[in-house]
Amino acid sequence: MKIFKIVLVTILLTIVYAKDINWHKLKALKAYSPKSYNLKKNIEYMEIRGYINKKNNKVSDIISMYKKPLESYPKDVIQKFKALKPTYSTKSNIRLSGNAFFIDSNGKMFQMDMREDIISLLGNIDRLSEVQLILWLNYQDDGKYYKKVSNGYKIKISKVLNKCSRLNWLAKVGRKGNYREQDKSNLVRRGCKKRKNTKFITNKRLNYEDYHLIAIDKQNNIYVVANLKNNNIEMLDKYSSSGKRIWSRKLRGVNFEKMAIIDNFIYIVNYNKSTIKYSLNGKKQIYKKSNKIKIDNDIPKKKSYKIDGLPNTKEFVDIILDDYVVDNKGNIYIIGMEIFYIGGMLERNLECGNVEMITGAVIAKLDSRGKTIWVKVIDRDK
Repeated sequence: MKIFKIVLVTILLTIVYAKDINWHKLKALKAYSPKSYNLKKNIEYMEIRGYINKKNNKVSDIISMYKKPLESYPKDVIQKFKALKPTYSTKSNIRLSGNAFFIDSNGKMFQMDMREDIISLLGNIDRLSEVQLILWLNYQDDGKYYKKVSNGYKIKISKVLNKCSRLNWLAKVGRKGNYREQDKSNLVRRGCKKRKNTKFITNKRLNYEDYHLIAIDKQNNIYVVANLKNNNIEMLDKYSSSGKRIWSRKLRGVNFEKMAIIDNFIYIVNYNKSTIKYSLNGKKQIYKKSNKIKIDNDIPKKKSYKIDGLPNTKEFVDIILDDYVVDNKGNIYIIGMEIFYIGGMLERNLECGNVEMITGAVIAKLDSRGKTIWVKVIDRDK
């Protein structure tokens, strides 16, 4: 009998544990009842008010939480509470222009402008409504799934950017109300308009940001220098005229500003005037200052070129072109950066103060009339 009970308890614990480690749907913040929050003993009613801006006292949104609703108070108390005005200190951080107000068990009214004060009135974060509130206080309105972990909750966040793109990442909400993003974001595209001549490439270890220097040899092979994200190196890549990457070399250091091919050697010059030399097959050479190789100053480019499908305002994709070269057949090779604006196109980003973006290096070949032949976009989706 004892063995049977032990086995039964083990099975039940296994079932409960399995349930806890699964992801569960997280409802939207406004779907939770105002009574679902665990307010501290002396707090009877609390609301967070959002305002149009810090100079306008017009309320744009209200989140209520209570043990007893505001309607249950005498009329004069209700009027007084509703008439409370927002104030902002230098530490204000309840969204862009939020304030919180509460009534305690003695009928006294208080005002707050910091999210830490709100969290302190909830105690330990142990309810899903409180988890969503913590996300909302940290500008995350897109918590979709949760599971319990040690000392809090792990959250899957999925932010819809446009009709064919969304941004996913993981975060953690601790029992003390702290919020922390755990993983890098992952951009997911489904149903976006396909670009006929474009190939997207993702590197496993490196993360390209842009191509900013370009040179061409007599066989129409292309040499380009790339900036990398979060690395103290740049890359030298060689492409064939058909767009095949032939080899890549790491350039120790950054801020390379000039490149040229002279006597079948590649010369790359840093801002501090130091020079790196490579053969056309990618072998590093010893550079002697006595050689006195001089690369002319850049001549301003007057022409501008466009790539198929860019910019695309509906999908928030734009491009910045840095430089170009022309081969002996009149084909044009252009380089630069492709940008995906997470908050919308640049004009909208500037209006709302959101300039977050995902970038990648671009190299493209156009014919002599400017028609796109091929495009490579490297690491835009990382």
